[in-house]
Amino acid sequence: MRGRVTIVSNDLHTAITADPNIALPLLALGLIGIYVEFCAPGKIIPGVSGSALALLAIASLRIFPIAWPGALLIVLALVFLILEARFVSRGVFTLGGAAALLAGLKLLIATNDPARCVHWATAILIAVPFSLVTSFFLAVAARARRNKTVVVAGDMLK
Repeated sequence: MRGRVTIVSNDLHTAITADPNIALPLLALGLIGIYVEFCAPGKIIPGVSGSALALLAIASLRIFPIAWPGALLIVLALVFLILEARFVSRGVFTLGGAAALLAGLKLLIATNDPARCVHWATAILIAVPFSLVTSFFLAVAARARRNKTVVVAGDMLK
């Protein structure tokens, strides 16, 4: 029976998330939820749901063999996205970060089994929006830090 995967596990968590094409989007959504919680503290739902999704994804990814080049490319992508917020590069660092994230996601799972590898569609649908959203949020944060509001004592309301 070629192309059919049989799951022999009583663990419902493993049965649901035994696919990296499910675990990686869960991780991306979890990281975005955690980021939203840091930006707007006190909103409990994004932080709790983001933490739960990220922990579920990390627990799911532990069953797969992780390739170090893929993990290092993902770290390089995050460095590029942070550099985009720090320096004016007109999107060059964002493009490099998206490309490194795409390659890192595709190379992250070290397996020859086509049923257990990350599909190109999954990698593209995670890398491009995640890179754009992260780059936008980091640029807004850097701009807010540069443009600090100065209040003079005479301008304050009493």
